Amino acid sequence: MITASGIATGALFRGVNNRGQLAGKRLDSNSVARIVKRYACRAGLDPAPYAGHSLRSGFCTQAYLNGVPELSIMRQSRTSRSIPSEITSAINPCSATILQAG
Repeated sequence: MITASGIATGALFRGVNNRGQLAGKRLDSNSVARIVKRYACRAGLDPAPYAGHSLRSGFCTQAYLNGVPELSIMRQSRTSRSIPSEITSAINPCSATILQAG
């Protein structure tokens, strides 16, 4: 899919115009938030609690549940906070319940 887009350098997530042409610059945080909210709504969820941070939180949660080392999660999510506080604050409460029950 990346090959089909013709993106060789720069940002992967970019805007697309009405003619399907890629924009030259990356999506800004407001654009990402609008996209996340739109798809939360389409999924039948209240879009209010969702934004771009939901993607990072979801990534951290799933990576942790999949056994990815915490340092790797920190590097990928570009966090500078300590490992335990970043991981535990990013874990979805429902997922954390699953971890405790397991």
